[in-house]
Amino acid sequence: RGRGLYGPRGQVAELAVARELFVAQEKLFFGNLMVLDESETGTLVIHADGRSWRVTLEQREVEGVISSCGDEPTTGTTWVATSVKADQADLGWGGRE
Repeated sequence: RGRGLYGPRGQVAELAVARELFVAQEKLFFGNLMVLDESETGTLVIHADGRSWRVTLEQREVEGVISSCGDEPTTGTTWVATSVKADQADLGWGGRE
């Protein structure tokens, strides 16, 4: 689960970009990533150094969702990142801290 200040799409997108950076053996610190745009067409994630990524998401059905302790498992939905592509815009923080 991503940071709670983002909605479900933003949390998944932030984690997808973080994973890409970790796989590339880049250092990543808390707060280096910011979700700038969560939309139906994709989610834009920017790094403090100005790089950005467009994350494509889709909603999938999952079994065994337990909404609260003691509840029976049900079917639910979750967001899944299907692609992470570097974006051409150099957005930086631009004073948005």
